[in-house]
Amino acid sequence: MEDTGELLSIDARQSVGQALSRLLNTTEGLLGQGLRVLLLITTNEELGKLNPAVTRFGRCLSAIEFASLTRDEAASWLTRFGSKTEPSGPLTLSELYATIRGDAPTASTTGLGFLPQDG
Repeated sequence: MEDTGELLSIDARQSVGQALSRLLNTTEGLLGQGLRVLLLITTNEELGKLNPAVTRFGRCLSAIEFASLTRDEAASWLTRFGSKTEPSGPLTLSELYATIRGDAPTASTTGLGFLPQDG
């Protein structure tokens, strides 16, 4: 599940109703006990702002934060991919891929994944 911040927020019940409960029931309870399912959920929310029902011990296998690469790490990454671009500061992985594609790494860059968009 990608970019599900509203589903996992502390006030999820008020903002999205029973969706969080239904998600949790998929992995636990009578329904979840017979399934061999792991869910990978991504969000741009800070880990501390997620609903404790999601992040509690026994329910959350791992909570991993992917931070921006430092300027030096980004420069090294770009060099390995043959780019001559010198980053001016920290960059995220998506910004690095945009850079090697020749796109300006901005918040307004659109597209699906790391694939170049036609048009």
